[in-house]
Formats: sequence, structure tokens, C-alpha cells
Amino acid sequence: MAFTFFKTSDADTLGRFGFRLIKGGAHTSRTMMLAELEALLRTVPPGASEAEYAEAVVDRNVLGKETISSRKKSLSHLKELYALTPRSPLFTILRALHQISPDSLPQLALLIALARDPLLRASAEAILPLAAGHSTSPADISKVIEREFAGTYSPKSLLSISQNCASTWAQAAQLTGRVKKVRRALQPTPTGCVLAFLLGEVTGHHGAAMFDSPWCRAIELDPERARGLGFEAHRRGLINLRAIGEVVEVSFPCLPEAAQPAP
Repeated sequence: MAFTFFKTSDADTLGRFGFRLIKGGAHTSRTMMLAELEALLRTVPPGASEAEYAEAVVDRNVLGKETISSRKKSLSHLKELYALTPRSPLFTILRALHQISPDSLPQLALLIALARDPLLRASAEAILPLAAGHSTSPADISKVIEREFAGTYSPKSLLSISQNCASTWAQAAQLTGRVKKVRRALQPTPTGCVLAFLLGEVTGHHGAAMFDSPWCRAIELDPERARGLGFEAHRRGLINLRAIGEVVEVSFPCLPEAAQPAP
């Protein structure tokens, strides 16, 4: 089952918003680094500069890494995954939604990592079709990544990438188990739904298609569930949602102006 994350070919707009479309990604050697991200967001205040994030990781060692080299590598991978700069709308959105709902961070981090890592996006084809209780393995994930990036990675690298991707899905509470990975039922949050809708809007999933985008599927929102949770987010004042049949309009009053999708 193929998932079309991008229904727009406007690479310039996607790039300015913070999406990464180039080959490769942090999952060649890391997971989505949820614990490190959480520690960083807890330590560095919203609105901080890119330099302040670097100072926190490298100079103050807020991630607790043993060497300067490992601190710099961690910073580099976190920047690949999340940008770590207020100049990136995606990172600004992550910080704003995390302030609203810190408990939603695993879902928010997964969605941002999907937006910024093509390897993780490719792995979705092995994860999202699985029903709760069904299993997958790094070998299964390797096959879908190899189809997307044929001839790019050696079998050993593919296995390592697949293990990292599986760990990311586990950190997002979508998989459980050490070797055999079993699909778990996820309880999406209204704040996670807001981010899934926004990513859908920016990537061209307009109208009722927003409810059926891969961004929604990534946090287990089928169209009916997405519509229902969307109206819950509307009642909480996180979004303005109008949906009558195929006519769907959404805006995001909870987000700063710099992070709003283009009309």
C-alpha cells in the first residue's frame, strides 16, 4: 500500500516550510530521538535562537552526552529531524503545540520527523497498514525502503535504517516488542490531529482529502475518526473547522502567524 504524503510538487514552498525532500536522513544512524528532544524542549525556552539550542546541547550538555563529539553529533541529527530554529515554520509549530499539550509530544515528534526524513516516510508503508496485534520486522521494513531507494544502501545499512525506523515507531507508541514488532492501538490527541491537518493542508491534501491523508493515518486517524477529533479540536479552540460533505475549510488560530499555511 503506497502512501502519497505530497500531493503538491511545489518543492520551494515545502522547503521554506521546513520539509526535507532530499535523499537520506537522520535514520541512517539515529531514531527520532524523542528523549533528547523532550529534554531540549524542557530546557530551552520557546523563541530561543538556533545558537541557544546549540549552546544547550554542546556547551551545557543538557542531553547528558559523554563527549563533545557525541554532543555535536546529537545536535546535528536533532537539527536534521526538527530544524531547531525559529526560522523553520515546522519547528515553530512543534514548539507551539508542545506548549499546549506536552503529553502529545510523541505524536508531534513523529509527524515532524516524517516531514523531515524521507527514510522514515518510506517506512510508513510497512507500518501503517498493520492492524493492532499484527507484527512486522526490520526485514519487512527493509523491503519497502529498498523499493523507494533502490540500490542506494547496502543490505547491512538497510537493516540498520530499518531498525532505527522501527524504534521511532515504537517511541511514538505504535509498535511494541524487541525483535518482533507488534502494532499497538494508538489514542490520537486533538493536538496531534491539529498537526496532521496542517501538514495535510501544506502538502496538498485539501478539502475532505485532509481527513484521509497519510499524515492523519500516521497517528491512526481514519477519515471518520479524523473528522470527529477535528471537531473536538475545534471545540477546544485549536482550529476553526467547517466540514459539510466534501467542502472542508480549516484554519489554525492556535499557531503564530509565521507558522500559518499559505492561503
